[in-house]
Amino acid sequence: MAPTQGRTCYSVRMQMERLKVLIVDDYEDAVDTLAALVRLLGHECFVAYSTATGLRLAEREVPDLIIHDIALPRMSGYDAARFLRQMPALRQTVLVAHTAHSTEQDRRRAKEAGFDQHLAKPIDQTLLATLLKTVALRHQRRPDAD
Repeated sequence: MAPTQGRTCYSVRMQMERLKVLIVDDYEDAVDTLAALVRLLGHECFVAYSTATGLRLAEREVPDLIIHDIALPRMSGYDAARFLRQMPALRQTVLVAHTAHSTEQDRRRAKEAGFDQHLAKPIDQTLLATLLKTVALRHQRRPDAD
């Protein structure tokens, strides 16, 4: 990569809004790896290894983006999405299902539960960067943005 390309990418990253991202998944290694990547891309990231912890963090931190696994013990990601969508403070939060379940039926169920997007595991780094950029741009355009 030519040095000017690196500087260009860096300046674009620096101009992008810093997001608050919450990742909820019971597979700790995957969560920690994904969180490290989100942080490397310049965003604040919170992690939860259970739905209950994720719901508490979502209420306390009011993230711009929640990346949530579907197949969790005790409370599924579908149920969590329905609960999160009832919280007025999170009405602008982008909710992404991140799961190994990626059939058309799985995508439909995620949409019906309140997810904005459905991404198959493992998430591609380029796709993650694009998702973060899209959410940051959306956040900057919000009338109530800080």
